[in-house]
Amino acid sequence: PQRPGRARRRGGLVPLLGVLTTVAVVAIALALAGHRAPRLAPGSGPGTRGLAGVIFAGGSFAADGRGVISINQCHPCGGASPGAPQVEHDWTLSTPNGGRSWRTLPTAWGLGTSLFNAPTAHFSGTADAWAIGTHRVGQGPMLLDPFVSHDGGRTWHRAAIPTPGFMGALSVAGNTVWATSGGTCRGSDCAGAEVLRASTADSSLTAVPTAAWDRRVGLSIAAGDAATAYVQVFAGHQTVRTLVTRDGGRSWQPLRAVCPTSAPDLILRAAGPASLWELCPVAGPTTVLERSDDGGRHWHRYRIPAHGGIANLIAVSRYDAWAVSDTGSVTRTADGGASWQTVWSAGNYHPRAHLPTLSPLTAARATITATQTAGGRTRVVVYRTHDGGASWQTSYVPLP
Repeated sequence: PQRPGRARRRGGLVPLLGVLTTVAVVAIALALAGHRAPRLAPGSGPGTRGLAGVIFAGGSFAADGRGVISINQCHPCGGASPGAPQVEHDWTLSTPNGGRSWRTLPTAWGLGTSLFNAPTAHFSGTADAWAIGTHRVGQGPMLLDPFVSHDGGRTWHRAAIPTPGFMGALSVAGNTVWATSGGTCRGSDCAGAEVLRASTADSSLTAVPTAAWDRRVGLSIAAGDAATAYVQVFAGHQTVRTLVTRDGGRSWQPLRAVCPTSAPDLILRAAGPASLWELCPVAGPTTVLERSDDGGRHWHRYRIPAHGGIANLIAVSRYDAWAVSDTGSVTRTADGGASWQTVWSAGNYHPRAHLPTLSPLTAARATITATQTAGGRTRVVVYRTHDGGASWQTSYVPLP
């Protein structure tokens, strides 16, 4: 594993080697034409003026209307001359009512998963939320820590962990949060990788036994429920093996490998204790989706024609999943991955833009947080669907 560098990258999830969950570059079929995001219309909607510079924004929403958006402004960034000073600002915006009102909190950190095209926060119950956040101490490197909120996302603080170090991945199922830590790093040599667990109502994470793997590797995790979690063990970009616990981390059992172990940056997602989705990048014009309904004992395989890579996949049931592509399109499947439909695409996406972040709740309900740019300024837009992407409602987020 290597020590992660600056976390701001474009075009998909950032492979923070041996520490952050890495993602697959895989392909999906675009079966139908998608809904195109409306272009920015100057003078319409609140927050019209936008922010100058490069804007990174990612959001997450809960079923009861709570939502969190993390915004980073870098100015002038790409438009600056060499050696010119750069200014960065971070804000966390929260809403208790689906975006009808927002509270803005200036911070010295950002909720980091918004940088990787994944949900910014993971909600649980009526008040709790967890996230991986980024922050810097002085002029040192960017650090990753678990952050927790117990007031619906209004305020956040760093959660305590047994061994300070770089966070790897975080996943919430019900009232339990599972996470991985990359431990401490010196140069490219990292040690102390461990799995962590807590109630979402807590403010600290506790290590579970780690005898099942070499602590010098990287770990990613997918939570099934309070007792069940799936861990991918990485060495560099390659998945060494996948393990499962069904007793809260007291014991771990290996799963049969269904993707080539040499394949880089696999995506593994759980939609409950027994429902698994794994995307395998393979050579050639297709990619492989493996799906299991019995906790990895048996798998259903689908070959999907290539059409760009996937930045993130989120499964919401044994048959339903949503994905966002490297080109800014959102697709969904309702038949376990046998077919995919494009339901949203970025109307003004270009390679230097930040990809939208996807926050699906059910097979029918999802939220997309995206940025729109015109006249050198950027604003943040939230799109919501309640009918599986057949139609979308647009709202503009008031910026600081």
